[in-house]
Amino acid sequence: MAPVSDPQDVSNSMRTVVQNMFDVSQTVVGFVPESQNLLVDRVEQLAQNLAHLTSITDPHASPDNPVHGMKIAPEIVDYVDDGRNPDIFSRDFVERVQRGNMVMRGKQEAFRSFAQVFAQELKKGIGGIDKHVDRVLENAGFEAVAVDQAKENKEQHQPENGEAD
Repeated sequence: MAPVSDPQDVSNSMRTVVQNMFDVSQTVVGFVPESQNLLVDRVEQLAQNLAHLTSITDPHASPDNPVHGMKIAPEIVDYVDDGRNPDIFSRDFVERVQRGNMVMRGKQEAFRSFAQVFAQELKKGIGGIDKHVDRVLENAGFEAVAVDQAKENKEQHQPENGEAD
């Protein structure tokens, strides 16, 4: 049989093999002497379909077949081996990625806030370096205006000369 380059052909062939296995198992479960010829036919059909599947997925016959490049995560194989639905794995994976993204976003925001406060304190503590600090912030992707706004906001919320509100 000729090798195929379409993964859909492999998928269809696998479905046929699974259906053949189901048919053989049903025939075996309900076996009576009169169904012997039917069982033989189904086993022969299964053998033919397995041979076809083997031929279309043979890496020597079709080295460029995209089926050979497919990788399945071991975790998904374990899910299926345990009788679990791989769609649940996908949902859990997406949820883990979303949680990780939220954590990273939080860390980025915390770093951004720290950089702005640090720059503000540098400007306040060391005179004459405002332009240098602003340039460093701009090169790092922060806006110096945001630092100045944070400084203004902080000053508005702090009581002057140690007075209480």
